[in-house]
Amino acid sequence: MLQTAIVCAPVTAGNWDDFVHTIKARDQRREIKIGDVISHFYDEDFDNEEIEVLIWHNHGRAAVCFYDGDSEWGKWNEDEQVIYLDEPDLWGRHVCLDRYGHHLAHATFARLLEPEAVGRPVAGLAEAFRRRGAGRISG
Repeated sequence: MLQTAIVCAPVTAGNWDDFVHTIKARDQRREIKIGDVISHFYDEDFDNEEIEVLIWHNHGRAAVCFYDGDSEWGKWNEDEQVIYLDEPDLWGRHVCLDRYGHHLAHATFARLLEPEAVGRPVAGLAEAFRRRGAGRISG
C-alpha cells in the first residue's frame, strides 16, 4: 500500500528539511540538494517489503531502496516513466522498474531480445518475438 507520494516537487531552502526527514534511505537523503526536482514514493507491499524510490527529474537519476538497505541506482527515463538500474541482476540481465520500484518483466525480456524494443509497450515485445520466430505471446 502506497504510504508516501511526493511528485515533481522542487527542493528549496524552505522545504529541504521536510524532504530530508521524510526519506528513510540515508544514501538517498545525502544526495538531495537545493534546486533539485524530486519525486518520492514509499510503499509497503503485501509481504511487508518496504520499497522507497527517489527520482531526481532534473538529473535523470533514481534510487530504489528495499528493506532499509543501500539503494540501487539507475537512470530515470522521463518519457517512459521507468528506471533502468545501473547494475544487472544476478543472472546478468538488465533490470527495469516502474516509478514505484516494481519490476517490469517485459522490459527485461525486450532488452535481451533487441535493444530498440525497450520502452515500447508489450505489443512491441510481441512483434519482436514474432520476428525472431518465437511464436505467439498470449495475454
